[in-house]
Amino acid sequence: MAPNDISNLNSLNEELNAASEELKARKIALLKDGVQIVLDEILNGIEPLNQDFVTMNIKQQDLINKAAKTIAKACSGRLLVPHFSLSVDKTSPVWVYTGLYWDEFKNPQLYYDFVRDACLKMGLSEDVADNTKFSKSLFKVIEKKLSKYPRKKDTDGAVLIPLLNGVLVIDREGQRSLRPHRRDDYFRYVLPYEYDEKAQCPHFRQYYDEVLPDKGEQRVVLEYFAYCLVPWLHIEKLMALLGSGSNGKSILLGVLEGLFGKGNVTHENLYDLTHDATHRANIEGKPVNLCTENEGSIKAGILRTMVSGEPITCKKLYSQPYETDNYAKLLFAFNEMPKIKSTVANMRRWLLVKFDVYIPEEKADMSLGEKLAQELAGILNLVLSVLPDLLKRKKFSESEKIRRAVNEMEYDNDPVLQFITLRCDVKPEYNTKASELFKGFCEFCVQNNIPNDLKNQGFYKRLETLGHKPFMDNNQKAFHIRIVRYED
Repeated sequence: MAPNDISNLNSLNEELNAASEELKARKIALLKDGVQIVLDEILNGIEPLNQDFVTMNIKQQDLINKAAKTIAKACSGRLLVPHFSLSVDKTSPVWVYTGLYWDEFKNPQLYYDFVRDACLKMGLSEDVADNTKFSKSLFKVIEKKLSKYPRKKDTDGAVLIPLLNGVLVIDREGQRSLRPHRRDDYFRYVLPYEYDEKAQCPHFRQYYDEVLPDKGEQRVVLEYFAYCLVPWLHIEKLMALLGSGSNGKSILLGVLEGLFGKGNVTHENLYDLTHDATHRANIEGKPVNLCTENEGSIKAGILRTMVSGEPITCKKLYSQPYETDNYAKLLFAFNEMPKIKSTVANMRRWLLVKFDVYIPEEKADMSLGEKLAQELAGILNLVLSVLPDLLKRKKFSESEKIRRAVNEMEYDNDPVLQFITLRCDVKPEYNTKASELFKGFCEFCVQNNIPNDLKNQGFYKRLETLGHKPFMDNNQKAFHIRIVRYED
């Protein structure tokens, strides 16, 4: 990829990101400073405690309980502790309802300052409010009173999408309606633009036809974007976009961030997600996790759990672990064919989209990023156009191009399949001991510098999953496979 190409792509992405930041600023303005305004409103509603009670020589725990009850009552419906930690030394995540969605205290000090101000408002002295033992105990009692696992009400199969001007409701028949935001929707985000049923996206359609000319592939990508908008739908698939450069892949990634909102898209890689519960906590309540850097090994079992939408263990910093099933769908981008440990269970979960159309520099539209950023409402309508069928089928459309790409990825990541394809012949009359096949497989990997961590039993099991059934010959396991050559 030429330096000018990189510069052009970076320029387009900067335009999309700048537009996303502008939309984010509009959202913040609409929220009237969000969390801080909510806390100020709560403080204004807190009434002083009876002064006789405050000045009486009473047990500290009684004062803590009284203060916590007063604060919790003022916070009712505005603050929420979904994952309560019993430990005094462990903090609990606290959510704030901003009027459009529930936001988390990104800075714990903001929460501590709020509780301290509430204590002063009730008439407690600074010495009491600043006492470490008193404040720690008070935090725990408040959090316990506010603790509630936020479960969304049954939507009866409807899809709810939070936007700046309301919640878009799409029923089972695909009919759309817009209603006000509600606290008990428990959304953790809002799309940073308004819903407009008449909005179009001509520039995006033109770009889309150019970079992904295959209509089947186009539809699957749109379906996956729609899939990310439905947290309760689980089709057991994750998507990866593959392309080295000058092919429009980076532009689509920028469109995705603009569509969902830059602050609503997380960027955790596969290694961190499958190894570290604190990284998994970062994708809680988000619509999509997009990552372009994926190095290191992957724990296949945890990845399967996440793709299936089953509960995963998360952990906030300095807090106790908890489980949640409300987390982002997974989408990744690769410059080269990803190195994923190959099993049938793993590979059938992938949707691999290859960007193989080269776009020369002279054809690049330098204002494309700005144009696409202005079409987000129209792009959303295009994405929603494929949603009703997706909900009915509960599976993605078939794409021969995507199927071939997944098969290519499986072959590229499966040394046993490469060994059978390149070095073996299979016929019913062949009879080769399993141990001899394994020896030949190990030599094949060494000769071709192919990483191999398979032991003999793992090798035999993989042969079986590829359709090669073993049989016993003189009390030894054998296969109807013959090694035809060892040389490269």
